[in-house]
Parts: sequence; structure tokens; C-alpha cells
Amino acid sequence: REDAAARPKCRCDPEPPRRAMADAGGVVARPRGPPSAAVRALVAAIAVRGACSSMCNGEVAPPGDSRYCIRLLSLRPSVGMLQPTFSPTVYDYRLVVPEADAPAVNVSMAVDASLYEPEHLPDISVDDKPLEAGANLSHVIDLESEMGALDREVRIRVADPAGASGMWWWYNARAHTYTIRVTQPPDLKLITTPLSVKVSDLAGETFRSHPAFDHKNFTDKYEYKVGDHSVVRATVKCAKLAVGLRIDGKDADLHADYHELQIGKHGVETTIECTYKDSKWSPEETSTPFMLKFEKVWDLSGLKVDLRIDEQDGYCAKEGRGQKRFVCRSAGSKPKFTVSYDKIGAHTRLRTENGSEIALHEEEPRVVEIPDGAADFVLSVRGDAEPITFPVRVIHAASCSSLPCASKSAERWLCYDVVCRDTDRPHCCGTPAKCEALSGGCPEGTSLQPDRSCAGSTCDAATDVATCCTKGDTGDGSGG
Repeated sequence: REDAAARPKCRCDPEPPRRAMADAGGVVARPRGPPSAAVRALVAAIAVRGACSSMCNGEVAPPGDSRYCIRLLSLRPSVGMLQPTFSPTVYDYRLVVPEADAPAVNVSMAVDASLYEPEHLPDISVDDKPLEAGANLSHVIDLESEMGALDREVRIRVADPAGASGMWWWYNARAHTYTIRVTQPPDLKLITTPLSVKVSDLAGETFRSHPAFDHKNFTDKYEYKVGDHSVVRATVKCAKLAVGLRIDGKDADLHADYHELQIGKHGVETTIECTYKDSKWSPEETSTPFMLKFEKVWDLSGLKVDLRIDEQDGYCAKEGRGQKRFVCRSAGSKPKFTVSYDKIGAHTRLRTENGSEIALHEEEPRVVEIPDGAADFVLSVRGDAEPITFPVRVIHAASCSSLPCASKSAERWLCYDVVCRDTDRPHCCGTPAKCEALSGGCPEGTSLQPDRSCAGSTCDAATDVATCCTKGDTGDGSGG
């Protein structure tokens, strides 16, 4: 006690006795009764000695000397901020890493090199692993060990290379330990991304997806060709930390071996979600939805297909070599299209010039807007690995009513093109009568040409004489 009283006060910040003893590696006794004055004085003396064992007062001291500095000068993380702000005499910190996908934190630390001889720098270790000697050091804290929330302590120990001194009550570890509690939010994207997805038929044969499923290169849509199967089995393995599974918005058994999905006539699109929720980081349920698109595949060899327009709007006909080209003529700008084919699994789409696609069905007319004039569409029949396509020429055709016909055709009422021409007469007008049916005969000085045709289905003297009657005698004895 007298020695403690005679010792000059330290120029460093004295530490609380319990902290000094903890740093010294000692055990703090818990007396059953109030400590005596002698014990209090002894504890105070030990505390002062522990506090003054690392004065860091600007003097260069050799290892083992009580003035040898065993504190850091700086401590700095590459992401986030230490709480509280670093101070050499503060030993407990908290570091929150804000980015959930940050793979690591680099912690830079330094000692005051001016307080040491170059060959007598303090020993520094992180989590009991020594670092190479130096005044400026760094250590990488790996954050990729878990996809969930991270909460761990990192202990940085600064020690005198001469080691501990004393024993029992006078034991001094001659080291200080800085503790950083590192926390990081969970990687919600990683947790809600499935580890694997497998699709098979009822016999267990696996279907391959496009693109191939890869947990690390995850995309939000996968396509499957499932032949003519109407039911498939999907096995979805979510991450260990996921709390639920949803299929098309409905909760499903997270731990089931598989889930059966109905494909339908032409295929189906199914949405899958692995879900996550916790009270601290994600109080609201979160998920990463992705789609499985199933498409049936049928044999379309020998396919026969027919494209039609509603009779009130116009008509379609096959033209060209091999009759693999459709020409559709419509009186209006919004005709109704239907399609028929002789393969059960086929389904069709009509692609317009601007790239939009309209699904066509056998029993459900679909309105398709066409431009003025003419346009080139494509009819695509799917079902096989490669769709079969047919070019379609769509014409906003003129009405036959713009042609002067004595009688109109009962079958056709649209011209071939956007305007009517003389070449449309046989198409638009009724079958013309022969000149032999000309009533009243030919005028005097002309002869009847019986094999010629009148303008309409009947011959009219007012309009057909010039065609049927010519000057001179043809020798057929029918002259006027």
C-alpha cells in the first residue's frame, strides 16, 4: 500500500480495476462480505499497475518494460463504421455491415511506429491467429460462410513480445484485446432462390430446362418441352433458411418430394416462390418469384391447316406453289380470323408486321386489326420442336360494287386488290351471256358475232350491240 501511494500517477488514462484485471488475464474474486481497507488498497494498487503497464506516453521502450505500448493507434473497417468511434483505450466495438451480399470486410490496423524500435514491434493476432509483424496491418473477415444473418465476434490482441510478467495477484498478461461484434443482414435474394428444380413425368423421366437451372446464375424463367404429357412432377428444393413454398400464389408443402402440375391442352406457365421471414431483418414475408413454362410437343408431320376469315368480312384462299401461302381479303379493317388443323396438339399464332402475336383457335374467332392496303403476316403452327410457318398476304380489298356489272357474282363480292380493275370482272360479275342471246338482232349493215360475250348475264341491245355486232358479213348467215 505504501508503494502504491508513493508511485506517481500514470500519464495514461487509468482503466477500471475489473477491466485491468481482465486484460491481465486475472480472475476477479467476489468476496462474500464487504472488502477490508487492506484489500481495497491492494486491488487499487494492482489496477494502477495494470493501467500503467502500457503508458504509450511517447517514449520508446523495449519489450518487457512497463512503458512498452500495447495499444493500437488506429482501427478501420473497409465497409460500415465502428460504433463507438475508435479510441486506443476503448476495447469493445460494434460493426454493422449494411450490404447483405458483401463477401468480406477488410480491417486495417496500425500501431504508433515512433514508440518502438523496428525489431521490437508488438505481437498482433486476430482470433488467436498471429499476423506478420509490422506497423500497418490488415485482416480480412470472411462473410460468405453463411447466407443467413451474421453475428460474430472478432478479437484483435496486441501483446508485448516479451510475454506476461508476474504471477498470482501480480500477474500481468501485458496485452490488450479489442473486440468487434460484426453483424450483417441475411442475403434475402440468396435465401429465396431455390437450390435446385427438377421436372419429370410420372414415370420419373427428367425433362431438361432452357436455360439449364443454375443456383448461382439464377434467372426468372425456365422453359420445358414436355411432349404430350398432361401432368408433370416438379421437385423444388429451397434453401435451408426458407420458411415456405408457394406455387401459383398458393401455399405448398416445403418438404414434399414433388408437386404434380397440370399442363393443359397446349401448355401452362407456373410461378414458384421460396419464401423467407424473420422478426429482425425481414418482418414482412419476402420471396423471389420465378416461372416454369411448360410447352407440349406434338408430331406435326403431314399437318393440314386452314385459315379462314368470317364470311361477313371476307375470305382466305391458298395460293402459290404447293398451296403453302394464304391470301386473305377483307372488306373491313378488323376481320375475325379462325384456324383449323388435323393435329390435336397443334396451336397457332398469327404474327403481324409489327411483331405482335395473336393466338388463333378453332372455335373462337379472333379480331385482328389490319392496315389499309396490303400487309404480310406469318401463321405459325406450334407443337413440334420447330414450328411450321405459312406466309399470309392480307389485303384490305375493294368491293366489287365499284365495277359496272350487269349482274354480280353470287359467290365473290371483293376484288383481288385494294382497287378494282377490269381483270376483276370475271371474278366480280356473273357469268356473261353469249351474243347469240342478243334480243332484236343486229342493226342493218352489221353481222352478229354469236361466240362473243355480252357484258352481263343477259345481253342488252343498248350496251352490247357494239360488242356483238360488226360491220360486214361473217358468213354465218345471221346478219341483219
